Amino acid sequence: ILISSASGVNIRESGTSYAQLTGSALRLGQSSAENIRITGSTLQIRDSSTVYTELSSSELIVGKSGNENIRITGSEMQIRDSSTVYSELSSGIWTIGKTSQEHIRIGGSSLQLKDGSTIYTNIGAGEIVVGPTTNENIRVTTSEFQIRDASTVYTELSSGTITVGRTSRDHVEIASNAVRIKDGSTVKGEWQTDGDIFIGNNISNPDDTYLAIFAGAQTYNSEGVGAGDMLIGDNSSSKANILWDKSAAQLKFRGGTSTELYIDTDGSLTAGAGDVILNSDGITLAAGSGTPNQYKIDDSSDNIFRVYSSVSSNTSNAFLISTGKNSSNHEALFQLKAITDDGSAHAGTAAVTLTGDTNTGWITLSCEVLSIPKVLRLTGLSSATISGLSPSNGWMVYNSTTNKFQGYAAGSWQDFH
Repeated sequence: ILISSASGVNIRESGTSYAQLTGSALRLGQSSAENIRITGSTLQIRDSSTVYTELSSSELIVGKSGNENIRITGSEMQIRDSSTVYSELSSGIWTIGKTSQEHIRIGGSSLQLKDGSTIYTNIGAGEIVVGPTTNENIRVTTSEFQIRDASTVYTELSSGTITVGRTSRDHVEIASNAVRIKDGSTVKGEWQTDGDIFIGNNISNPDDTYLAIFAGAQTYNSEGVGAGDMLIGDNSSSKANILWDKSAAQLKFRGGTSTELYIDTDGSLTAGAGDVILNSDGITLAAGSGTPNQYKIDDSSDNIFRVYSSVSSNTSNAFLISTGKNSSNHEALFQLKAITDDGSAHAGTAAVTLTGDTNTGWITLSCEVLSIPKVLRLTGLSSATISGLSPSNGWMVYNSTTNKFQGYAAGSWQDFH
């Protein structure tokens, strides 16, 4: 131990000092090697004169202050490179990274990924938000997943339902039982998991539903429909609609649930409650319900042509009638004429014309052959055929056996010559 006024108190081995106490400082260890230096305000752990740890009245620095170091004060702990802070724990908040650049901030209620002061990810209060909350971001909570623009939700997964688009506008909703196209809360299209498809302006109302495809048998708008049926339009009473009836293999044109016309898969068409049939056999027209029954061809205002029929216990009659155009024209005209492809009269072909005045009851029959004098020819019948007839007064025939014209008058056949 060397005590002097110049060097203080030294603890030495030979001439090497291992401890020194001067008026202002205490050194433990060789000054040229690792040592501890204690003053009135600091405690330092050093290698020679280089400080690796320093404890002062307000802070503890572990590491070289000019390089990487840990700084601990009464209010914060910092991991630094020289004086630049890369990690800090202060007031319950842990920051990892330079706060002016990309860094992580962990607080008592949240974990944030930030670039400067801008938050790009926030975990806290039961939710995760990825992206700036003022721009496009993803929000995840315990009950929902959202893709947003600021706070406006454009896609959401919640309670097993996926919504694509803004719920206040046009959007798609995918639920466990259906895929729906909606405008706000109004469903405009729906494809159900059982295969049913509905399309319209508001499919909750049958009158606003334009197309319905049924995968299974069910009751729709109080009507039973079968699997594979397809409805176009509203099947409410008196509403026009089209039904594809899969079981009947028919396309039905209807009023409400009443079929007015249907088309079969063989191409046949049935209309007028079954009175009109168009198929490979031709056109079949059933008689109307009037007395007598009739078939009519009309224009927009008048009947142009009618076929009447009446059937009694022993008589069947059929009438071809052409009616006047209007009440001021009392003549009804019916004409048979052969024509060419362009609609003009065919030369040398007969034309038969019937006219009748509906006021007087008179009927005029004229027969014309365009290339020869006008003639009327009656089809010849044999005497045997004539005898088998059940004639009425007024009948006229040509007897091909006797070569005579005959008329039935007063209950018997009379020769004209």
